[in-house]
Amino acid sequence: MSRALYSLLFSLLLPAVLLRMAWRSRRIPAYRRHWSERLGKVASAMPRQAVVVHGCSVGETQAASVLINWLTEQHPEVPVILTHTTPTGRARGEALLPDVARCYLPFDLPWLVSAWLDQLQPRALVLMETELWPNLVAACQQRNIPVSLANARLSERSFHGYQKVRRLMTPVWQALHWVGCQYRADADRLLQLGTPVSRTEVVGNLKLAMPVAEAIKLKAAELRQQWCEGRPCWIAGSTHPGEEEQVLDLHIKLLQRQPSLLLLLAPRHPERAREIIELCQQRQLQVVRRSLGEQPGQSTQVVLIDTLGELMLFYGVADVAFVGGSLVAHGGHNPFEPLQMGRVALVGPHMFNFQSLLEELQPTGRVRQVGDVQALEEAVSQALLEPAQDGLEGAGVMAAPGHWIAAILAQT
Repeated sequence: MSRALYSLLFSLLLPAVLLRMAWRSRRIPAYRRHWSERLGKVASAMPRQAVVVHGCSVGETQAASVLINWLTEQHPEVPVILTHTTPTGRARGEALLPDVARCYLPFDLPWLVSAWLDQLQPRALVLMETELWPNLVAACQQRNIPVSLANARLSERSFHGYQKVRRLMTPVWQALHWVGCQYRADADRLLQLGTPVSRTEVVGNLKLAMPVAEAIKLKAAELRQQWCEGRPCWIAGSTHPGEEEQVLDLHIKLLQRQPSLLLLLAPRHPERAREIIELCQQRQLQVVRRSLGEQPGQSTQVVLIDTLGELMLFYGVADVAFVGGSLVAHGGHNPFEPLQMGRVALVGPHMFNFQSLLEELQPTGRVRQVGDVQALEEAVSQALLEPAQDGLEGAGVMAAPGHWIAAILAQT
């Protein structure tokens, strides 16, 4: 597929994309906001000549927050703009970096990204993990705006997907000014796809350097006292369709062992709240909703966390965490957040999106992979007997902050 064909197909699909956003806004009102930003309009207050860092959703935004904090500490004179694709990412960005300018990244169509770049005239663009947009990168290259890929990761599955669109993506890989990879396996795959050898290096995972805000720790302790005083509590975070049923059935079995056990259920997509409420009611589980401000009582068995940007908080409320997307073949989600809050992180068999991180953290005993839902039952029961541990802030080997910043700002 050529970039011209990609742009044509994207143009034809844009009305459907907008309709889908409008439909999703019925459940998530945040999708109704800032549409002009997605169409390339820049607010007059947005700083020019800034370093633009793109944190697509929650995970990328969290990694971006570490990088932005380093950048502002070392170069306070350089303005920064944090961009997003999803409302959940934007909400997380507002919580982590309230003083940083932010907007949505425009749709990746030539006339939208060109107009956007001409208005902002950014000093550099930093894309997080694998958030690569062909027209955006090409437009930056035409304007001599260096583009870096920071905290880069690439699963085996994504690697094979990119191989199928080599004609479209090879110019993108070759245009990158610097590629900072999380692990050696990520670098090896990216090099095979075409990133420049002299500009690709392994520098570690930014999320390993992410501190936990003291306010989050205090709020978690407060909610823990209010909700879980005298009762055990576990959380299933970032769950997907097909997982909630397994988690709820598992919770029923665990209640037979510990009748006071409380489950915090946090679906990856909070707009699925009604569907999950029905699953709870079918199983005669007493459930309350976080988004409605409902408080769990002694008879409450499930709290549905159907809000944006609070997952790390609730990892700190629970005693044990299961990280979803891993009982079904989704590829898992990053298990690092519960570890930061001092909790054991349990994951299912499908963790191919985070295999390198899993291999790094499993030897610590803080991340435990189970083969199926039956094994998860035993793992949750065992972990509930263990005391919480300190967080893993700063764990892992990483290049110094100055190395990251120098690599990104070089040639600007």
